[in-house]
Amino acid sequence: MATSEPGVDSPLALREKKAALNEVIELQRRLIEQREGSGGDNATNTSTSSDDEELRWYAEQTKRLEKFKHALNALRLQPDEFQLLVPAAWAAGGGGGGAAREYARCALRVNARSQLTFVAHAAASSEPSATASPPATPLRPRVFFVDQLRNVRAEAAAEGRQAVSLEWKPPHARAAVRCSCSEGDELAEVLGAHLRRCVAAPFGAILGAILCAEF
Repeated sequence: MATSEPGVDSPLALREKKAALNEVIELQRRLIEQREGSGGDNATNTSTSSDDEELRWYAEQTKRLEKFKHALNALRLQPDEFQLLVPAAWAAGGGGGGAAREYARCALRVNARSQLTFVAHAAASSEPSATASPPATPLRPRVFFVDQLRNVRAEAAAEGRQAVSLEWKPPHARAAVRCSCSEGDELAEVLGAHLRRCVAAPFGAILGAILCAEF
């Protein structure tokens, strides 16, 4: 994986933080669920004061859960990198779509500006060499912004990897590009976080604010 910029978490450090937050979120969910499961035992002994106390407890714990989720979402908007197998024809500049016969190793770099850059991944890999072979046409970097992406979906896992379907808006691809990634679920969550930010605020306004800050 590429080295991180000064002041920015490395991909490894970012994964450790996200894993820790996911654990905290799961524990918080279980705490709330356990309280809900035991609530029926005291149903006959409730009073107005105890009901109010219970509601305050749920409000506080739910607020804590949402804060943890918000922190996780913020981490998913940080620069990140994923290793993919992508259709070789698409990686070489084709339109994608259809069943791919050859795949190429590729690194997807996502920056804080929601820019997606697909570059050739030449590093040694522990994956079987049969899964990816050098394409006939040299790979070239492909750069997109997340607002060019219509939808992203993680699909069923196979052999420790997940298929990830990237559906681009025309004319960037004729059909969804089906990739393979060992972190398919997290890749879908990261791209989903960027897409939600794009929907929540006009993408042009976000980009304009970033460019103004940089220059």
